[in-house]
Amino acid sequence: MDILVTLVIAATFVLSEAKTVKPTDKDEFPPDFIFGAATASYQVEGGWMSNGKGWNIWDTLTHQRPDYIFDKSNGDVACDSYHKYKEDIQLLKQLGVNFYRFSISWARILPKGYANYINKYGIDYYNNLINELLANSINLCSMSFIITIFQVTMYHWDLPEELQDIGGWPNIKLADYFEDYARLLFTHFGDKVVKLWITFNEPASLWAAT
Repeated sequence: MDILVTLVIAATFVLSEAKTVKPTDKDEFPPDFIFGAATASYQVEGGWMSNGKGWNIWDTLTHQRPDYIFDKSNGDVACDSYHKYKEDIQLLKQLGVNFYRFSISWARILPKGYANYINKYGIDYYNNLINELLANSINLCSMSFIITIFQVTMYHWDLPEELQDIGGWPNIKLADYFEDYARLLFTHFGDKVVKLWITFNEPASLWAAT
């Protein structure tokens, strides 16, 4: 009972404090404040079979076991950012975003997961995305502080299905396949001011689920 009373008092205090918070606008933040947004390839891109993309584990799950998904939805179209990335970048600008994190779909770059076959259309898509970000100044730096920049996640839980079929991450060979994939990304996108890379999104969650 004492714990319940304490929680009620704490909640009441939080609510009373929240009422005193004044609305703010961007002009009240310091000039070097970074407003950011983040996406993940499977969540926003769509284009699930466009221009040579391979299957990933989410494609397999949502198509073969839609009953696992509450509303039986999937990422086949999602936000259709594969086709609407220019519009999305304009929305970022309208929001005043000066930091953007996106992820690259391993299966869009390497449809089977292995570096012996590279999907040119996947490379072109991410080059076009990065170039559009650069053209809209979502990537410039100042000597004193970051003005605008973007960050790229290499793996956001969308393993190519063919790599899952050989055991997924518990298979030690995946370390080598991931290295090949990472080197490919550095080669194709590292010269375009992509200086901040994330290898794995939320690695602790990934390993706990593996």
